[in-house]
Amino acid sequence: MQRMLDLTVSIVNWNAGELIIACLNSVFNTIRHYSFEVCVVDNASRDSSMENIAKVFPRVKIIQNETNRGYARAHNQVLSIANSRYVLLLNPDCEIREGVVDEMIVFMDAHPDIGLAGCKVILPNHRIPNTVVNFPTVTSGCWKLATHSFYPFNNFLKNVGMNKRVGLKIDKQVVEVDEAITGPFLLSRMDMIRDIGMLDERFFLFSEENDWCMRAKKRNWKRVYFHNKIVLHLLGKCREKAPPAFSEYHFCRSRLLFFRKHYGLLRTIALSACYSFFGVWMLLVEVLKKLIYLALDRQREDDTIERSKARLRAVFDTLFSLKNPSFYGKYTE
Repeated sequence: MQRMLDLTVSIVNWNAGELIIACLNSVFNTIRHYSFEVCVVDNASRDSSMENIAKVFPRVKIIQNETNRGYARAHNQVLSIANSRYVLLLNPDCEIREGVVDEMIVFMDAHPDIGLAGCKVILPNHRIPNTVVNFPTVTSGCWKLATHSFYPFNNFLKNVGMNKRVGLKIDKQVVEVDEAITGPFLLSRMDMIRDIGMLDERFFLFSEENDWCMRAKKRNWKRVYFHNKIVLHLLGKCREKAPPAFSEYHFCRSRLLFFRKHYGLLRTIALSACYSFFGVWMLLVEVLKKLIYLALDRQREDDTIERSKARLRAVFDTLFSLKNPSFYGKYTE
């Protein structure tokens, strides 16, 4: 019988190039006191990243998908075969700092009621994004859209929002949170996964962490944030290789699925109406801009129309899927 490991590191690759080599180097160079394995699931990359991994890291287990199966489904391929006490979901454009994983496992071993843990993420420009976020609401979703899409009023609304923003109060090194933990680094206890289920594969990209944290909360698994542990994240370096409309579509669709699953039909329709309004608004604004540029005999290159169309398509696809009984599948708690 195979001995149980302490940790399985699961990485989903999609054209990460050299970034995943740096990521794997950080894994093998910083985890020192626990047994671990590394599994990389490749979602039909077109670059040479997987060939490079096989050459440089023969210990890495590789799962090769013929198509892009999405973030949740790819990680589940690892979760379904992992034989370890913990699983680390790690993005390929991340680098782990010294002592992060070892010390987080020590703490979680001492607190068996902790199911999920995240840590401080630093971007190359030294900005620290929020990895502890409130669970989404209709109000927060509409406000975020307004600050990005309600041109020409969006900058004013964004400034108002910045004045009202309240961040997570950090008064100790490890903070128990009631919110969701998101981001490129998520350490999960296997006992929790057996209790609440794996990632929901209906989320192709985005919102799967919110869903997982919500399910963990309902089952009384604690979530903690390590303020003193750091990973470097080259934000979006893999995703930016896809058209912006790709991310827009999957963000909106996944957020609507999250609402339908946890908040019910009425709030899902309310958020859908918000997405539709701002999608149509930006389409009209962009068409007007193009007409003005055409009158001035100037060229205008912008992806706003495609992103707006993607948002509207996400609303249509999601509302249509709500009529399909197959929407109510596994992992509905």
